[in-house]
Amino acid sequence: MKRRRFAGLMALSLLVLTSAQASAKDFTGKWLYSWSRQDGTKVETTFDLKQDGEKVTGTVSGMGGQKTEISDGAIKDGLLTFKVVREREGNKFTVEYSGKLEGDVLKGKSAMEFNGNKREREFEAKRAD
Repeated sequence: MKRRRFAGLMALSLLVLTSAQASAKDFTGKWLYSWSRQDGTKVETTFDLKQDGEKVTGTVSGMGGQKTEISDGAIKDGLLTFKVVREREGNKFTVEYSGKLEGDVLKGKSAMEFNGNKREREFEAKRAD
């Protein structure tokens, strides 16, 4: 009887552990979202991310399809954060991204400062692969 109980507890423990691993959120893949500039121009943005534990690497591509490497990519308590350094009109600026997975949608925001103007934008990126 004790062996059956022990075997049952072991099986239950394995099931719980497997379920927890299966439900772990993975940010790896391509994510697409679009937004409109002030002049109405539609911009398609792609995140191409690779998760390794709590570290995230990859690229962001936007207008013109130019890919820019991300930096400081990390996941903590389900929150993805990373930065992208871009250049416009000879000036470098940093865009900071943060977001959480909700199913196959990455919901978050981007924040940047350029020429003294602060901008924030919410996004909903959908998994493309």
